[in-house]
Parts: sequence; C-alpha cells; structure tokens
Amino acid sequence: MSYKRSEKTVLKPMTIRFSEEAWTQFDAEAKKLGMNKTEFIRMTVTKNLYRYMGTIRIIDEELAAEIKDLLRALLDEVSAVRMELRRIGINYNQAVRLKHIERKYANLGKDINTLLQRHDEEERVKSECKEFSQNEIDTLMARYEKATSKVGELLCRILI
Repeated sequence: MSYKRSEKTVLKPMTIRFSEEAWTQFDAEAKKLGMNKTEFIRMTVTKNLYRYMGTIRIIDEELAAEIKDLLRALLDEVSAVRMELRRIGINYNQAVRLKHIERKYANLGKDINTLLQRHDEEERVKSECKEFSQNEIDTLMARYEKATSKVGELLCRILI
C-alpha cells in the first residue's frame, strides 16, 4: 500500500540527514511495505504510518503457515458442505415436485393411462433424486460447525 496524496497537494523539498543505520532501516521497512524511502519517511513524519501500521498485526512464518493451512482446509470443508447443501436443496425441490404431481393427479380418474402417466412422472423425478437421511444431514451440519469453530479460534488468535 503506498502513500496517496491529493493532486492538489504541493510538496516542498527538505534535506534531512540520517545515520547509515537509520537509512538502512528506512530502506528495509519501505521495501517491506512496497513503497520507496521517500513515501515511507513522509508517512512517518505525517503520522500516517502510525495509523497504517496500527491495522497490521505481525505474525511469525510458522504461525502464518499454520493459518494458511487451516484456512485452506476450512475452504475445502466449506466447499464440500456447500456442494452437499446444494444437493439437499435439489432433493427438496424434487420432493416438492412429487407433491405437485400428487396434487395434479389427486382429482383425476383412476384409469390405467392416468395411473401410468403419474407413475412415469414420479419415477422421472425420483431418478433425479438421491435421498438424504436425517443422520446424513446431522453429520453434514456437525462438519460445518467444526470447520467454522476452527475459524473462530484461529481468528481469535490472530486478532488478540
């Protein structure tokens, strides 16, 4: 993130002398933030750097790798849960379609052609449907809760 100034801002030149150690430190910090030394020093002097840095939390590489792995695992789990929930939604829609077929044929005659037509329509809907048991839905929700719990714990470690 680089320091942004208004196009109307007029900058006045100034010469400042720093020790070699300070100069090297300014350069290193500026590179870490993806800016040049001039921008870095300007932000420092105008206290914008303090406001900017106040939003940044430094973590070590080991914790960063752990967070990255946990987030990847979480995203994989949430993606799998999402796919399963979508399948449940499709099954729900198919159950509704079966109810519509049932209502459609409820007041029609019981002749063989009507019964065969109803049967064919119901079989078409059923062939598209993979039934989910309450146990499968409970297992899915438990997986989702476990994954989101991990995220909550992880975010608490990061934010505290």
